[in-house]
Amino acid sequence: MSQPPGDTGYVTKLLEIEYAQVRARIDAIDDIRFKVKGWAITLSSALLALGVNKDQGWIMGLSLLVAAGMCLIEADYLLRQEALLARSDQLEDVMEHIRRHGADAEVDEYVFGLRVVSLKGVSWQHFPRMFGSRSRAGLTYVLIAIASVIGLIIKL
Repeated sequence: MSQPPGDTGYVTKLLEIEYAQVRARIDAIDDIRFKVKGWAITLSSALLALGVNKDQGWIMGLSLLVAAGMCLIEADYLLRQEALLARSDQLEDVMEHIRRHGADAEVDEYVFGLRVVSLKGVSWQHFPRMFGSRSRAGLTYVLIAIASVIGLIIKL
């Protein structure tokens, strides 16, 4: 794929297409994560209200399970989104390199396609980032858990 510095149109076009795909998937994951949070709040609130209304502590306890399950689902999406963000950064670096230096050996090493992101897999060792990253994604679930525990304590 080595090309003279002036002949980078084809490679640049492929990079732009992949960049658009990555950014679209990142946006789609943002939408999914927002919906997961909404369902977590809705279901947990409904279970808490039902438990208080029926005077059944075990129903209120289900809200903790719902929050934990939704937290795991969102964590999975968050980890995938972080992998896509890293790929987006890599694409930007390669496109900037082409702009400055043309297509050379460094550009030749780049592997096209989102399969590269999928092959890395999802590692649960990054799960704590959910509570400490810039998104503070886990805060919603901590608040649901606190509300559930307070409800259970008041009920008992």
